[in-house]
Amino acid sequence: MVYADAIPLACGTTVSGFTTQATNDQPNPAVFGVSSDLSPNVWYSYTGTGATQVVTLSLCNSDYDTAILVATGTAGNLTYIAGNEDACGSDGLKSETSFTSDGTTTYWVMVRGYSDFSTGQYSMAVTCSAPCTPATANDECSTASTLTAGTPLASDNLCATPSTNGYPTCDSQFGTYYDAWYKVNSGTYTSLRFSLAYTAPTLLGYAVYSGSCGTLVQVDCSTTGANLDVTGLTLNTDYYIRVYAKTTGARGGFTLSAGPVPCSIATTYSNGTWSNGYPVASQPAIIASDFTSDMDLAACSLSVTGTAHVIISAGTDFNITGVVSVDATASVTVSNDANLVQDAAYVATTTNNVGNIKVKRDAKMWRQDYV
Repeated sequence: MVYADAIPLACGTTVSGFTTQATNDQPNPAVFGVSSDLSPNVWYSYTGTGATQVVTLSLCNSDYDTAILVATGTAGNLTYIAGNEDACGSDGLKSETSFTSDGTTTYWVMVRGYSDFSTGQYSMAVTCSAPCTPATANDECSTASTLTAGTPLASDNLCATPSTNGYPTCDSQFGTYYDAWYKVNSGTYTSLRFSLAYTAPTLLGYAVYSGSCGTLVQVDCSTTGANLDVTGLTLNTDYYIRVYAKTTGARGGFTLSAGPVPCSIATTYSNGTWSNGYPVASQPAIIASDFTSDMDLAACSLSVTGTAHVIISAGTDFNITGVVSVDATASVTVSNDANLVQDAAYVATTTNNVGNIKVKRDAKMWRQDYV
């Protein structure tokens, strides 16, 4: 079969055939997870009946490793708008894709294999449904929604369409990615923790990018929504987040957030002043000059640097959840009736503490007479 002989498709039907004796008459670029290998292909066409609708093409019941692409345009000048390599079947190697028909345009459907040696019998089911509404406004990088650091954003990708962007490197190169886009400005942060929360049956992944739309560089990604701690950020710079599902049924609602990485924004004591206020349990504390406590303090880590001499005064506590590091030229003295307390769970699993600490305790001495 050649492109000019494409067979018309109709909603609610199933077509079948073989690619065994087919040739490749229309090379395609690597897009939507489909390789650019010259796999033998056959062609179908779809033209709507005037109404906008979502058309789903399923090769799930085929007997070989399939791929599918949907395009508009003319022979030799096609624009690919949807496609898939791996989505379904008992082995996960069969293809399924959806696209939105405007009701009048003719869409060209290429059925092919995974590679230039993948051929066999295919079965393609055609189903049609009303368009997904409301449309995902941030369906492309260029229309990314704004995420504010420190403020969780409730959103969804319920009507996201297949992405023409490259695949997230933590996921399959053969997948189709229905994504929604967001951007966050780093502001004064050089590191941010990204998180994505959702509930089943929604199943999402996400990726973080630097750069600009069209020239994005992936920084990190997760296939499950696990926290991503991204460091080395440039101040006052936009970063892009892509939240994706790999099937239409996995799309759904979620909460996306970006905020300070715990224990990453330090406060430093020098010459009588804390640079970011008195330390709290989520902050690293750095003491760079002589310091005597006059109240209870907490920090996620403590570093005493240079020649600083630290005295934890009687009646005060300094609670540390993480590592304690004291330079060889510095000192820490815990006075009588004072405490330096380190989290027991951390102590049980770490060997990272560095330096020496002097602890003073009053003790009564009793004279013992011996006969």
